[in-house]
Amino acid sequence: DDQKDKSMQSELTDMLKTVEVLAGEVESWICLSSSKRENLNSTRAADQAEATIAKTSRGLSDSKLLEKVDAGFRKRNDEELSKVFRRYWEDEAPVISKARLKDALEELDIFLNEDEVDEFLETMDTSGDGVLDFEEFKRAVHYPGPIEQWAKTMSLAQLLTDSIPVEEGIDALRAVSQMSSTDVDRTCAVFVHGLKRMIKEHIQTLKESFETRDTRDAQADQQASKFEIFSLSCGKINDFHKGISGRIGAPHLEFEGAMEAEHCSKAGCDTEFTTSNYSITTTPQREWRFVVNRDTAGADMRHDRRALDLEELSQLDTARAAKLCRVELITVVLYTGPMFAVYNTILRRWPAARYEGFHAGGNLYATTIHVLVSAIQKIACAMRLPEGLILYRGLGGVRLPECFHKADESGCRGFAEWGFMSTTASKEVAISYAGLDEHKPLPTVFEMRVGAVDRGACIQDFSQYPAEVEYLWVPCSFLEPMGAMIMELVAAEGGGGAAGV
Repeated sequence: DDQKDKSMQSELTDMLKTVEVLAGEVESWICLSSSKRENLNSTRAADQAEATIAKTSRGLSDSKLLEKVDAGFRKRNDEELSKVFRRYWEDEAPVISKARLKDALEELDIFLNEDEVDEFLETMDTSGDGVLDFEEFKRAVHYPGPIEQWAKTMSLAQLLTDSIPVEEGIDALRAVSQMSSTDVDRTCAVFVHGLKRMIKEHIQTLKESFETRDTRDAQADQQASKFEIFSLSCGKINDFHKGISGRIGAPHLEFEGAMEAEHCSKAGCDTEFTTSNYSITTTPQREWRFVVNRDTAGADMRHDRRALDLEELSQLDTARAAKLCRVELITVVLYTGPMFAVYNTILRRWPAARYEGFHAGGNLYATTIHVLVSAIQKIACAMRLPEGLILYRGLGGVRLPECFHKADESGCRGFAEWGFMSTTASKEVAISYAGLDEHKPLPTVFEMRVGAVDRGACIQDFSQYPAEVEYLWVPCSFLEPMGAMIMELVAAEGGGGAAGV
């Protein structure tokens, strides 16, 4: 048994050394921030990455790795952080200035250049006084960097659970608490074996993602892309608090009559438009008649489109629980068809030429949009929220605004989506909307956590396209980033891979 333990300990030591080397490679590969990479062409980015990897792989010794681990423990210990903070605070006040911030961070193994220190200070200085107090400093040190965000995508907790020599059961935790030193050694050996495999797989995926991204960036530099990149039309935190009345005006209180006029007699009612999803060409007037009168003459019925009976919809459990009235049902059904394009054009004021046609004619669909907001809020409040629900939204060919990445004077990051925001519980569907298969630039998928307050409304029961499981959010919903962007490699049509964030 002693010989066996020594052999296992030796194997564990070898595995740990291998993992240390792999950890160094991970650190090297990701050390280029995404913001820097976007400012480099693909050749320069690849060369710089290779040079950084070569430099770090040679210089990262075992002792340096141990120092990094030790720094990590100190970063997670408030007492240790307080000691570092006191060593670098100003003589006249318990704050750290920009001049001393860089040295304080380096003591905790956080290395930034001057530009990054400026950005770091601007983002974490929530009080706006140009210095960091202890709470701001602690929050800054704890903020996860890109490597930590990437590492969180690994199922380490599941791997550790699989490595523990205790079967799941009622007294499983009690059994874990009684594990011997030998059991712990066995667990570590198995865990490191699995960790080595997991890290290799994730590094390979990350490498392929960057290679694909670099190739696509190079192609975009060498020839004009068939897809134009647009800046996202959105608001800021103040716009979120103002709501939509200032953007489109107040509704008319004779709801159905006003809605009918907006679709059938006011400016733009007979102007044709084509949708971006199913390429349906229609007019607001035709869509009103399709939904309210079930007039399918000349309607595009592809993709299993259906004309719904409003009376039958009113008897659905969802409609009854949300206490939806007739005009609210009309607006939801209209939105699930081609009219979503018109409503969002008005809310986003983009495309500008199309918006100006409605604006000049005094028809901003104020009543319809306000009634639709009411319906969505009611459905969201009444629906049962599936446990662990995560929603996704895919965008392609759109550049996110600076306010999404950079904090404002109040320390807020994010943007208000002017339009109704469609999301899905299917990550695959969101990826398809990001345009990876069409090779759109800047493919992006938002992963959105939902809760008791922040939640979309599932409108599948009222959809003209029953296969679409759509969760709809009201206009001016505020999207705030949580952590850093993560790059993934996904399968593209026709084989191969495509990188997105």
